[in-house]
Amino acid sequence: MNAELKHLLRSMPVDSLADLIESIHGRHADIDHRIESQLLRSDPTALARSLKKRIQSIKRGRRFIPYRESHGFSLTLEAIITDIEPLLEQAPRAAFELADLFCATHPNSYDRADDSSGSIGDAYHEAVQLWLRAATLWRRTNSCKTDWPQEIYARFQANDYAIWDNLIPNSATLLSKEELTQLAWRFEGDIKGAAGKDDNNDPYNHAEFQATLGLTAVAEALGDVRLYERATLLHSPQPNEQQKRSIIEFCLSIDDGQSALKWLQEPWSAHFASDHGRLLDKTLSLLGQTDELISLRRSAYDADPDFDRLQALLDVLPEHEKDAVRDGAIDRALAAGSLYSAIATLIALDAQDLAARTALERADSLDSVGYNTLARWAQTFSHNGHALAAAICYRTLLEDILDSGRSNAYGHAARYYKNLAQLDTDIANYHPFSDRAGFETALRERHGRKSSFWRQAE
Repeated sequence: MNAELKHLLRSMPVDSLADLIESIHGRHADIDHRIESQLLRSDPTALARSLKKRIQSIKRGRRFIPYRESHGFSLTLEAIITDIEPLLEQAPRAAFELADLFCATHPNSYDRADDSSGSIGDAYHEAVQLWLRAATLWRRTNSCKTDWPQEIYARFQANDYAIWDNLIPNSATLLSKEELTQLAWRFEGDIKGAAGKDDNNDPYNHAEFQATLGLTAVAEALGDVRLYERATLLHSPQPNEQQKRSIIEFCLSIDDGQSALKWLQEPWSAHFASDHGRLLDKTLSLLGQTDELISLRRSAYDADPDFDRLQALLDVLPEHEKDAVRDGAIDRALAAGSLYSAIATLIALDAQDLAARTALERADSLDSVGYNTLARWAQTFSHNGHALAAAICYRTLLEDILDSGRSNAYGHAARYYKNLAQLDTDIANYHPFSDRAGFETALRERHGRKSSFWRQAE
């Protein structure tokens, strides 16, 4: 709804607004539910009763929901979650019971829907967060006798559809530090109990893996690096690079750079050099170790002098060193084998004249550059007074569309053709390229029969 309509809506007399809402009611179930929930907000018992019926309707559903309808179904689910939220403060127990009832519908929803987009799953993950909020508020009323550590443990164990994945990591609002610690001991006991068991029906020892995930989740809830490490080491005494990466990322998520650095100093396979460099960069940045960070970024740029690495280096260099690095980067860009890397770097360094000259000198290679990049360069050259370089970019784009016969892009091609006419007035000398008349003649000889293009171009 645009601003004008919003203003008119808020200016409507109350009686007119009520008439409008009454006339809408009955046209669509989702709209009816939204209206009814708003009207019942002042009566928590009636609202809870209405919401319970809607949730039961979801649970009873049997019709298959194809992909094209899955987003609409997810909106229906999200509307229920939104309508439960007003009960959090007014009636937290009712809010929890409704959130719990809603979460219990997930097997039925997943089994009868194509959720390739993930929108239905997103709705249920949102519902779990509502479940946690409601449980936390209900527990604070002191009228709740639920054994919450056991409740959390049971949910985690019965997680075939993965909706409870984020329950434990976010449970610090519901469980005390002592309760989380006891939960950690329980998972650790599960790991030790499952370790080394031979079970032909479970060759991958799912029980040990599940308990490891649980212990890791508790570590996340507590923000405890030592516990997170222990969860990994109990399962894998010699962690592989992916496990090391996970530990380091957790350390960084809680701003523990020293612990992250310890794992980065372990031996790493060359296959994971990129991950190691990325994580080391983040760690050194967090720790404020500027000299080491400069050295790392300089080495990365020297190994692969693209603009992103150059910019990262410039971001941490002292001001008195930046000009020399920029000058060296321009020289490197001019010598670069990759046309994209050369021109992108020159444009980024605001060496517009050199970028335009490079585009003209290597015009035969412009068709190797991505479509969107080339269009962006053409605009940049045009705005900076390099009309010929812009024209050659537009010619490359235009010829590529016509040569490949992409009729669905003829509108873009026509726009490029008109851009060439506008640029012509600013180009005194086309050498060594054909002038506008020569280019158009050649274009009509090759593509004169593409009438749908010419109709749009003229």
